[in-house]
Amino acid sequence: MKYLTMAMLCLCMTSVHAVSSFECLPDSTLVSVGIPNGQDLSLAVKKTKLYALLNNEQRWNKIENIINTAQPGAIDQVEAALKTFGLSLDDLPKMIHGELGVAVAVHQNDNPNQAPFFTVFVYFEPQPELSGRLAAAMEQAAEMDQAEGTVRTDFKVGEHDVVELANDAKDTRALFNKRGAKFLIAMSDVKSAEASKNAFASFLDAHVANGDENGFAKIVMSTPGLADGLPKGATLFQMAVNPHAIIKLIPKDKINLPAMAGADVLTAVGADNVKPGIIQVNIQGNKMHTYMFMGIEKPAVGLTRLWDLPELEAKPAAFVANTVPSYGQVGIDLQHVYNVITELAVKLAGPMAQMYVTQINQQPMAFLGTDLQTFLGTFGKRLVILDFGNKRPAGAENAMNGSFTNRMAFIWDMNDTTALRQAMPFLQQMAAQNGGMAANEQGATGIRFNMSMMQPGLEGSVFVTDGQLLVALGGGVTEDVLNAMQNPPAAADALNGSKLHNDAVALMPPKKGFSWGFQDAGKMLETAVTVMRAELEPMALLNPEIGIMLSIFPTAEEVKGVFGVATNAGYNTENGVVVSGSVELGLAE
Repeated sequence: MKYLTMAMLCLCMTSVHAVSSFECLPDSTLVSVGIPNGQDLSLAVKKTKLYALLNNEQRWNKIENIINTAQPGAIDQVEAALKTFGLSLDDLPKMIHGELGVAVAVHQNDNPNQAPFFTVFVYFEPQPELSGRLAAAMEQAAEMDQAEGTVRTDFKVGEHDVVELANDAKDTRALFNKRGAKFLIAMSDVKSAEASKNAFASFLDAHVANGDENGFAKIVMSTPGLADGLPKGATLFQMAVNPHAIIKLIPKDKINLPAMAGADVLTAVGADNVKPGIIQVNIQGNKMHTYMFMGIEKPAVGLTRLWDLPELEAKPAAFVANTVPSYGQVGIDLQHVYNVITELAVKLAGPMAQMYVTQINQQPMAFLGTDLQTFLGTFGKRLVILDFGNKRPAGAENAMNGSFTNRMAFIWDMNDTTALRQAMPFLQQMAAQNGGMAANEQGATGIRFNMSMMQPGLEGSVFVTDGQLLVALGGGVTEDVLNAMQNPPAAADALNGSKLHNDAVALMPPKKGFSWGFQDAGKMLETAVTVMRAELEPMALLNPEIGIMLSIFPTAEEVKGVFGVATNAGYNTENGVVVSGSVELGLAE
């Protein structure tokens, strides 16, 4: 009988708030950020090496000692303050148990000359045992605030018991309601109090009605294509947005441009084409998935045409060797970007804008031998980004005598290098006057910069080859990339088909789109930690406080295995734009 009673009690408690608060947000909501289920997330995160690294007891003990040394008794004072409310620092992990979220809603202002009203919704569900003590603590805090001018009012909104805390001097209003173990809060300023009260009433009613069938969640989640790629697993983070919640409040009669006015302007810039979007990060076993979607109605118009990006095959460039730990490629059409922006400017501003566009377009003629629009068309549609990781330059092995430098390369395919080659002598002359040096290497012409006197390894270059534009940063990068471009590695030594590439493909199948890339995230993290510690160590000899901070900073050995390979992709669908990614997580032993 005891177990039957306990089961019935749990069932009753669950039924009070079976619907999520996200599903109850009103249609006036602009954005929401939250965690759907803290308990599920906690269980998923605790299985990873990342959690073990962050939850290291020795490190937290050191942090506590650092705080007590810097401010003796500080932690005891916080504990004492919490104790007066029946709480403690041990309660903090219990706060994230069920749903947790924050949302912002916008409301029409009766005065069209003033900005819209805003309401901030907060909802969270701590562990049931903590919920009661937290409610009592909030009651106690409300009584204490009355001495500072806060006025408490208890009333009903429909069938819901609501507590309002108002402080006219601080221009604040807060509405509270508790359902089971969950707290529901709405905050606003004085001017929007009535609008916020109505929005809160709608929010509360939806919790009883099993969600708002015309609310924010319904609007967002029913967006065509949005839910198609939502990842599986426990959600670490979710952000949803409905831009039309605020777009629809823009006073159309106040928009007046030289060639266009009113709602036509919003249509021209593409505001009507922008639909709701979502960002979600989930943990599924030993993988963390990221999914971003923004709805764009086709055919795209105005600024939404900027997302009509070139599609590239998801395949590493042939000249990249298997020693590169991070590869990325982006599809960009500079001439298309120029056309979209200038055409929209002329459409909105008329002949005056056309005059300026013509002047700007002709300015590079003497320098490049062609107009700006044509010059942008000489750039190809693929930009390759290589990150070789940080490295201590030769001659600076001692941490006191030099620092690590980032080593990267940007290689842009070119349709025609004639204009760049024509401009190069002038650019080389300008560079020579500012510490640069003209260079012709391995069939390429360009400029080298070397600032090793300021910092060892701080150097870079810009080179034009027969079919690419290279921008290199860091010692040795220029030579290595130019050589690889002239003499591509054999199949066995190429990045394409390497273990890193194959692991990335297995993690997330490649997809043709405007961006794609992968990296050895574990190696990059180890390098980053090594660099950070190497930068701090010499400073710690002169500053004891930095030494203390260094004592709690993880080592490269400690972060080993936290991450594995990571990959990402960006592509267009018939319903919008998608950017997704996955990273391997090391599991705790």
